Amino acid sequence: MSTMRFCSIGSIYIAQGLRSWYLGYFYDSEIQETLVIDCPNLFSISFDCCAFDKFILNNASSLVEFHVEMVHLIYRSYRYWSKVVRLLLQAPNVKHLNVQNWWFKFLTSKEDSFPESFMLHNLNLLELRTGFTQYDLVGMAALLKLCPNLETMILEYLFKKRADESLSEELLNKPVELSMPSLKQVTMNVYTGTEDEFNFMKMLIGQGVVLEKIVFVPVQVENGKVVERSLPPVVLCRNGSQGWKCSPDLSSSVRNIIESELKVD
Repeated sequence: MSTMRFCSIGSIYIAQGLRSWYLGYFYDSEIQETLVIDCPNLFSISFDCCAFDKFILNNASSLVEFHVEMVHLIYRSYRYWSKVVRLLLQAPNVKHLNVQNWWFKFLTSKEDSFPESFMLHNLNLLELRTGFTQYDLVGMAALLKLCPNLETMILEYLFKKRADESLSEELLNKPVELSMPSLKQVTMNVYTGTEDEFNFMKMLIGQGVVLEKIVFVPVQVENGKVVERSLPPVVLCRNGSQGWKCSPDLSSSVRNIIESELKVD
């Protein structure tokens, strides 16, 4: 069994035998500690509300699952989130990434951004908490460019308390192109029927060259929380050369609305 060792004030080291590790609820804006992770056998790591001043990840060749959850809002937690996300530079074999869509801010920051050559070549499963505004889509597009072999994307609800940061006129009006050369399935676990969500699904259908299935779960959201899941998931499947086919489990009226909006068969 692995052990955790506190080596000195201001530093935490994790023992080498660890396979799966969860670090949660160390949120303190004044904390100035350094977290050093040296675990050659580490398979999965999860960061939940971590606020260390510095993160160091060594010997991460076995790491294939990488989870980051910051429940606080971007204006409070971004600097900690970005430090954790940059650990991906030391984890080249990650296959499963779970993270918020704060990528526009991350990839446009000179201090935080990855080197131009950085790619997540092994990533095949992405769980992304996101909205679907132009700001969100620009960030999503930037992330997808790093993941040429991504096959499955699961989208969860991202609560926002403040408006998105302003985009330049160029980014605001420029069509977003999603790089999805290997993406086969997208699941939207929280679908509220907004125009932004409809436009996103149209984008998936138009740009997903090998996309086979889109699943979305109709829900109601109040005060940033999902309050109802009364409708069954809706499934859109590619129907060969004939376009897309909608799940037959829906009532004809609901199905007609979806099909007319998305122009599916």
